[in-house]
Amino acid sequence: MIEQNTKTYKKMMGDVYRYRITTKYQINFTYRCNLKCKWCITFKDRLLWPDSDITVEDIKLGGRIARQYTHQVGKLRIGGGEPLMHPQITECCKAINENWKCRLPVLFTNGTLGHLDKSLMYCKVSPVTEAKCGWRKRVHLPPMISPMDLGLQPELGFTKPCKIMNKCGRLFDAFGFSFCPNAGIRGRLLGIDSYQPRPVLLGIPSMCQHCIFTIASRRKRSQLWEGAMNGKIEYPTKTYKEGLKRALEEPIKFKKFQERYIKANKEEDVK
Repeated sequence: MIEQNTKTYKKMMGDVYRYRITTKYQINFTYRCNLKCKWCITFKDRLLWPDSDITVEDIKLGGRIARQYTHQVGKLRIGGGEPLMHPQITECCKAINENWKCRLPVLFTNGTLGHLDKSLMYCKVSPVTEAKCGWRKRVHLPPMISPMDLGLQPELGFTKPCKIMNKCGRLFDAFGFSFCPNAGIRGRLLGIDSYQPRPVLLGIPSMCQHCIFTIASRRKRSQLWEGAMNGKIEYPTKTYKEGLKRALEEPIKFKKFQERYIKANKEEDVK
């Protein structure tokens, strides 16, 4: 099954450049965070990522490329980490407004820093994470559960978009474009570089098979989460346990976005 779906993935990787579509994006300003919430979906409680701040120039160039390869940039989320930890938060929000040509972006924050100042001119703050829930009340679910480790076949992600892709969009951050808002941090843990210099539609089989959201059934996902919380299944599962150890000892180094973009252009010029 994995081999057959790999062919579909390669075909869609070609289609992303051939067809212009409307695409949602999540731009992660940084992967630094001032909290270590238990079961953080981007592993901030287990794996830090200090050198991950996006630049204003990254955002400007990324916006031009996104509009070039998609018919329209749809809803846009600003996330992280904690985006308010970025030293140029206002400038980054302004650059999105001027270069991504989308509706007013939504900034997701844990609500503990509070210094939005002029950033509010260029985005709106999510009431779900700041006002209604707040970081103390928000419920996190165990993210380090690999379906493949449990003998389950992945169904979504690299064959068609999963829930996270549909709801949150595709990723853009300091290292480039990827298929899912969690692809960067998950790839860092698993030692897989999924970044590209241009927009990406579908996931990589070697990564998606270790994500719980590739399971289509909400009920089945709930059973896995409950099993992890109650100690009925190993947590983290084998792949994540090994990946976490490797990432802490020898973390993978990703090329920055502009370096990827320059290299891709040179390769095209040679062809």
